[in-house]
Formats: sequence, C-alpha cells, structure tokens
Amino acid sequence: MLPLVLFSAGTATADLVLVMPLLQVIGLTLIWNRWGLPKGWWRIALAIVANFAAAAVPVLCWFGLCGYALLLTAGVMLRVLIAVGGLFCGGVLLLLCETIRRGRLRWRPWVPGMLRVGFAVLLTVPILESTALLIARSKFQALPMPGNLPPSAEGEIRIAAIGGSTMLGFPYEPHYSIGHVLAWQLRQMYPEHEVQLENLAVTGANLEQALARLGDLRKKPDVILVYSGHNQFFHRLEELSLARAASWGAIDEWMSISAVFRIVNPLLAQQMMVTKSPEGDRHLCGIRICPEHLLKTRLRRYASQLENFFRWAKQNDIAVVCCSPVAGESDFEPNLSLGDPGDLATMAAIENQWSKVRSLQQNQEWTVALDLCSSLLQKYPGVAEFHFRAGECCLKLDRPDAARSHFEKAINMDQFPIRALDSYREAALQVARQNGVTYLDTEDVMRRHSEHGQLSAEFFLDGVHPNLRSTFLIGRAVTDAAIKADAFHRHGPPSSPHRLTFAESMQDHKIDGNVLANAYETTVDVLKRYSDFRPFDRERRLNEAAAYAALAAKLRNQDIVPGEDGTESVDADVEYRDSDQ
Repeated sequence: MLPLVLFSAGTATADLVLVMPLLQVIGLTLIWNRWGLPKGWWRIALAIVANFAAAAVPVLCWFGLCGYALLLTAGVMLRVLIAVGGLFCGGVLLLLCETIRRGRLRWRPWVPGMLRVGFAVLLTVPILESTALLIARSKFQALPMPGNLPPSAEGEIRIAAIGGSTMLGFPYEPHYSIGHVLAWQLRQMYPEHEVQLENLAVTGANLEQALARLGDLRKKPDVILVYSGHNQFFHRLEELSLARAASWGAIDEWMSISAVFRIVNPLLAQQMMVTKSPEGDRHLCGIRICPEHLLKTRLRRYASQLENFFRWAKQNDIAVVCCSPVAGESDFEPNLSLGDPGDLATMAAIENQWSKVRSLQQNQEWTVALDLCSSLLQKYPGVAEFHFRAGECCLKLDRPDAARSHFEKAINMDQFPIRALDSYREAALQVARQNGVTYLDTEDVMRRHSEHGQLSAEFFLDGVHPNLRSTFLIGRAVTDAAIKADAFHRHGPPSSPHRLTFAESMQDHKIDGNVLANAYETTVDVLKRYSDFRPFDRERRLNEAAAYAALAAKLRNQDIVPGEDGTESVDADVEYRDSDQ
C-alpha cells in the first residue's frame, strides 16, 4: 500500500506539471476563438505575461517555489529598473541638449511631456541614491575604541596582543605564543622592569572582533601586537550567503555602482535565503562564493577598521606592530576551485583530468604531470587545484620560483579560503605605511628560514597555525621590530641586548611531551574539520590527522620524547636570520 501511495504522489506531481500548462493553453485557445486576439502589441504582450503567470503560479506553489520565484522576479525588476533608469536619465539629458540646440520646446509633440517626466526622474534619482549612499556608508563607521586608559606603573612594560588563534598561541596556548616570546625576550633585555602580557586574542576572531577586545585592556600598553587576516572570510557569512543567493556575476558588478542596488539587493537576497532555492552539490569546483564587488566591500571594511585602530593608537602614544598573516602553501591544497556545477559535462571533464594529474604524480611522472597541468590551466584558468598540482610538480623538478608562483595563485584563487589572501596583506601594508605603523612581513621571516623559500609543513602544524619553531622565529622578528620602532622609549634603551635561544625559550616556558601531546590532539580535530572543506578529497588531511593522533599517543605513553619520530624538538639549535642576512 505504501509504495502505491508514494507512486501516486510522485505521478500526481508529474501530472500537475503537464496538466496545468495544457489546461491554460486550452482555455486560452477557447477565449481567443470566442472574443478574438487582443488589439495592439502591448495588449498581446500583457496577455502573454498574464497567461504565463497563471500557468506558472500553481505549479510553483505546488513545489514550494512560489516565494523564491517572486523574489527572483523582484531581483530581475530591480536590475531592469536601475538599468532603464540610468539609460532614461541619460536620454533625458540628451533630449534637453537637443531641445536647447533647436531653440524651441515643442519641436516634437511628445517632447514637453517627456521632459516633464524626465525632470521628475532626474530629481528623484539623486535623492534616492544619496539616501542609499548615506545608509551604505554607515556600515563603515569606526568601531568604538577605548577611552583614556590608566597609565602603567613606573618600571612596568605592558604588551597587548590581539588577533585570532595564531596570536593566541593555538594549539600551544596558554603555554606559548608570539606574545610570550616578545615578553620573555624583554624580560632579559630589561631585567629591572616588570613585563606584563595581556593576550586578548580569541580563536576564530576576525579583525573587527579582535579590535573589540581592546575594551578589556586594564592599562595603557606600550605596544599592541596585531595578527589578523586568516579569519576574514569566515565572518559575516550571512553577507556571503546573501550575495550567493542573489548574485548575477558581471551584471551585478555594474549594478553595484548604484547605492540603491547595494542596499535593496541584499534585502531581497535575505528573503531568498529563507525560501527553497535549488542548489547542486559541491565538488571539486563551485560557483564564486564571494562576488568581486562584495570582496572589494569587505576589503575596504578591513582597511577602514585597521586605519581607525592605527589612528587611535597614535593619538594615545601606543606603538603597534602589525604582523601579516602567513600560512602553508606547498602542503595544503585549496578547498574549492572556480567552476559551474550546473555544467555537468565540463565538471566531469575537469575531475577526469584532475584524476589523471594525480595518477601521474603518484607514478612520479612529474614532467608529464606539469605539462598536463599547464595545458589544463589554459583551458580552465579558474581551477586553483591545477595550480597547486603544478606547484607540486615544479618542486619535484627543482623549480622553486615557479612552484611558489603556482602555490600563491592556488591560495588566492581558492573560493573557500581559510588562509589570508594577498589582497588583505597588501591592504594592511598600505594602511600601515600611511599611518607610520611598523609592519612585519612574517611571510618573509618564514621564507628566510626555509631551504628553498617554500612555506611547507616545516613551519606549520595544519597548514595554517605555526609550530613551535615558527612561533619562536616570528616572536624574535616581532621583538626586533618593536625595538626598532622605539616602542619602549619611555623605559630607555635595553640594559642587555642579549637574545635568548629557542632551546632556552622551550625550557623557560616548560614545553614538554605533554604540551606537545595536547597540541597534536587539538591538531587532529582541526585537520578533520579542514577535511570537511574538501569533501571530494579528504585523504591527505585525514592521513595527517591520523599521524598526529599516533604521535600524541606515543608522547602520552612516553614511548618517545620530543624530537623523535617526527615530533618537534624542544632543544634544537634554531638559527635566527634577520632581514640583513
């Protein structure tokens, strides 16, 4: 009985889709046969639209898509009205110029009426656009900064650190972080001073949330460390969802010139998000999650927030060291490449070629695999995965510069990025220079300590978070940058210029096998989560998670000590190379 009911329900849906338009055509034929066709082209067009709607609405309601269709129609009308409005205003201005040239108003019977309507539109459009522009600009208002902070005590050096998980010291917190390295070095350089670190970083925080934490400052710091950029994509997800729900690609690039469009379109999209929207499954490739115009908006917001913070710090005589976010490139694949999941034939071809490239790599046929990647990138330039595979091949063929170029493109073309994009680093650098703020290129720090200049698993646990050695190196670079910026000028020059070593740092912060085991167990969870971002290919990240789980278990059982079986050493001789070396 149940199969019969299900079959009946399924056939009823199919029958409705066929019967409703058929009934509409029959009814329309009978009406036209009895009363004739409408007179005039506009009546015919109106009849076609009305009958199409009468046939479509019941079917859409049956499938629960009526609301989605209405909002989609509203989106179309919004774009049409803005486009027609712009063209109409331009036409009115041309008509006015032609009327002035002819020297008389009624050179055509319809000109006076058209000019009256045109003047009304020309007055209305600037008012609407100006109002919308004011609303849009309100989104870039400065974040509230702390008021007058109480000064630190005499002989006290205070450091504040803001940012996300990397600045927090993840996954070694609360034992070790970039701020810990700076504070520890300062205690050796200013032994007569008390050095206090306020680490206000929060795992997963974007810049806006990081700056909001400044309200928790207890006293005025001498220097504030900033490390933010990796998490920018994962915040304001509703903004991304709205953009995806109502994005028309290149058309919206032009439409976004209108402030009215920038205000109304997200409102329509917000309603579309709560209706049923047909979407395909995500595979190797997917649609652009963040449209170009929205990417620019988010980037301007990021730069504006940094600039407001830098100005506040300058007004309060607080030094700032802004660290560019750095992540792995040669061991961490992009999550999603650009493509149209609806184009099944192209997607199948891309995935088939991707499988061929991986097969060639597994057989160590690096030259053939690189040639195939190069040809595929000419045909499918938006597939970040092919850039990553080409970078792997270049590394194996001892072409480090070419490999770096491919890896950088793979990161910046990732449609679901969990690593900071170059555009954010460049924006931070520009704002820092404009405001006289010290900017530390941590990517350069890492590359100086890499044999081939590659950002690999040598420096990162999970492709994003620095390991102990990298944290120490960044901390050393931050120390030098802060001293060079004269961040501690009110305390005088350091009484001891000595910089302690990595092994001394590990010993003083009590980094042992248990700390590493905790860090590796946390990394296992992170890598498993990251594997969800590549549902079509979880293998590498799950294998790395399994390897860390095994190392954590061995450390827990004291079967090995730090430095054995690929675990991190806590007594290694780490040479720090400054920018002059």
